[in-house]
Amino acid sequence: MGPDDRITMHRNVINGAKKAGVRKLLYTSVIGNGREAGTLYAPTAAVNRQAESDLQASGLDWVTGRNGLYLETDVEHIINAAETGVFRNNGGHGRCTYITRDEMAVAWAKLATDDAHNGKIFNLVGESKSQPELVAYVNAHLGLNVRPETISDDKFAPRCRPSAANLWRP
Repeated sequence: MGPDDRITMHRNVINGAKKAGVRKLLYTSVIGNGREAGTLYAPTAAVNRQAESDLQASGLDWVTGRNGLYLETDVEHIINAAETGVFRNNGGHGRCTYITRDEMAVAWAKLATDDAHNGKIFNLVGESKSQPELVAYVNAHLGLNVRPETISDDKFAPRCRPSAANLWRP
């Protein structure tokens, strides 16, 4: 499925909601700074920004939450990397604003039930950490001995595909 397919799907949902008499849509978007061009993240960010624009033009009440990355996902990958002792990732020392699924649930419950949030975009993020900082934190709290290793985007990209076997392992 390509970016154009996702844009069409988002537009179908918005149009279907309007036809069904839905009053308010909540859109789970992705965090970004507008400088994603040329990165692995660019297509996802572009699709999400288009959906945000389409939702704003829909005439419906809406709320958009731009999620940080789920903390539990990277923690699980670090735990899995304990088999080899190396967590390979393209994040380097860049900072990531993680958020837990429980934090997301609380935030979305508030956004969904309070009309004061209508027509606004929120960055739903937690504490900022680099990959080496997160690995050190997981090591300290779970008694692991995993070493972070930065790899290139080209080496990382195949790990992003859902069908790839043994994600996050060498």
